[in-house]
Amino acid sequence: MTSDQSHDVVFHADVPYRGGSALDDYARERCALDLYIPLDAAAFPTLVWLHGGGIKEGARDGDFEKRLGRWLAGQGIALASAGYRLSPHARYPEYVDDAAAAAQWVLTNISKYGGSTEHVFVGGHSAGAYLAALLAMRPSFLEAHGVSVSQFAGFIPVSAQMFTHWTVREERGIERPETTPVIDDAAPCYYVRPDAPDLLVLWADGDIPARPEENEYFLAILKHAGHSRAQGARIGGRDHSTIAEKMVEPNDPAGCLLVDFIRSRAAQG
Repeated sequence: MTSDQSHDVVFHADVPYRGGSALDDYARERCALDLYIPLDAAAFPTLVWLHGGGIKEGARDGDFEKRLGRWLAGQGIALASAGYRLSPHARYPEYVDDAAAAAQWVLTNISKYGGSTEHVFVGGHSAGAYLAALLAMRPSFLEAHGVSVSQFAGFIPVSAQMFTHWTVREERGIERPETTPVIDDAAPCYYVRPDAPDLLVLWADGDIPARPEENEYFLAILKHAGHSRAQGARIGGRDHSTIAEKMVEPNDPAGCLLVDFIRSRAAQG
């Protein structure tokens, strides 16, 4: 683990969130997070961020994650950018369990860095958004790590697959996994319920084909189930990549919605 301080952020790299002799070298490398802590702030909210990459690639220290961490720190919000094991080295639900372990670690340890344990959020982009949505909707993943979904202040999936992720479909031998829709026990939609946590669901108007419809369907059936606290927005002038990449730019609509969502819930006590 290394630390650095510059401008508005204190940076801690390569913080392990899983340990033990059972971990192999690959798991030790992937199961770590980078912390971007606001300088001279106290009781700040924290966003646990899960990167995209189709559950087959991506990293916690990508260029976007670095920019997101420094930008959020300037807003008084900490970022915990977490890696996780990837397919085919890991198979469902192992990478979901990694995401849950990362979220639990932040909830348990962020107070040591000055953060509020009452205001921990979980979000991500694309594949990471799928993982975040599963943690929100299927409580057993977090309960396996001794925490409750109700202990988190909210969940922010950005351009998530709300049906079963196509990499999971591929692992399960589904024919034409990228175009065959499946809603089973690996789909956030499968677990809609009225007591689901607060959610901010974002997607792009030029997103991957059917991605807007998946997110709209997810919000519609949440509402039908009696859940009234989910917010959703289709971001204009964006595609699957730029909805995340432009989030850190001044007055970007997705970035403004994300910060407002976090601040409004943090202000509630």
